[in-house]
Amino acid sequence: MIQKLKSSQQVSISLHCLFTVDINVIFNYINSSKQKTSVIRFDQICLPGMTEECRLGVFVHRDDQSEQKIVFVSDDNSQETLSDFENCTANIFNDFAECGINEIVQKYEDQMFVKISKSSDFLKDVCIAMKEVLNVLICHTTLEQYTCFNFPLNDHSLLTQTHLRSLHEYEALYDKFMTFPRKDSLLTKVYALETYALYAMNDFIIMVTVAHNRTSKDISEICFHIYEDVKKDLQSHFIFNTL
Repeated sequence: MIQKLKSSQQVSISLHCLFTVDINVIFNYINSSKQKTSVIRFDQICLPGMTEECRLGVFVHRDDQSEQKIVFVSDDNSQETLSDFENCTANIFNDFAECGINEIVQKYEDQMFVKISKSSDFLKDVCIAMKEVLNVLICHTTLEQYTCFNFPLNDHSLLTQTHLRSLHEYEALYDKFMTFPRKDSLLTKVYALETYALYAMNDFIIMVTVAHNRTSKDISEICFHIYEDVKKDLQSHFIFNTL
């Protein structure tokens, strides 16, 4: 992303930069269903905290052969700037093609969903195999127990902002789920850089944090893989009453 902002038009933005929340707004807009249908778009948007007179131009060129996008953000919305963006985009895609970057990106994108062979630690394996899975929290509703992946259970000082953000989003999804609880539910909260989900199946509630903006179908498949792997070795994850 390339950005260009005039200080005279800024309200909440300082040091000529966009904050993380602004990036989220822009990419959520880009990933909306309206945007996904077009290969090239140039729209003007107003970010939260900015005056109505200050509209940023968002230029998006989506490669129709892949999920790659070139994005420019500028406060100069002239036709000359638009032409510059189009020429620059063409050069970038040509350089990608000559260097074989498109094939490399596609290769590693495909590997995200490659499932590795069976192991005694099923939950860890499936999360490693699907590299976009960042955090997992699994609750067994009948036993009233939980297990997790990539959360520091023994030392809370190791909790990061990512962990805390995940727990905050899980709590919001769980509150929503408990309003109308069903044993076959899928709830998601999608941002530009990550997706949070609650997946309910039989006696399990699975809450996950996944990198990137993912579709409901993708999230459902990821959660189902985790669900299936946990079921293979329940004794390793939960304590059953043997009396």
